[in-house]
Amino acid sequence: MEINYERIGQKIRLLRTQQGLSQEELAEYADVSRVFISNVERGRNTISLETAFAIAAALKSTIGDVLNDGAPTPDFDSCDPLKLLGDCSKDEIDFLLELLKSQRSILRYYHITK
Repeated sequence: MEINYERIGQKIRLLRTQQGLSQEELAEYADVSRVFISNVERGRNTISLETAFAIAAALKSTIGDVLNDGAPTPDFDSCDPLKLLGDCSKDEIDFLLELLKSQRSILRYYHITK
């Protein structure tokens, strides 16, 4: 998995501007230079985990908020099989299980993986 530093920088800029902070203020709070913050926001600098934590703290955000580069995250609640089957009849569940088994066989036969 490749880290998209440009998108992380965009996220840091968004969080910073939402809080009404200048680059200089963020740099001071995170104990880095304003030029460093500018370069991070433009995706020109990589960012260490230690610095990411410092920036997150300065932004009063979580490390997840800072490092989330915009990539989609799975919505596990909407794909929970037990929730999906919760209102199904026994016949519907039996049918869906057979369908799932056949789809699994197809995936394995054709070696379909991500």
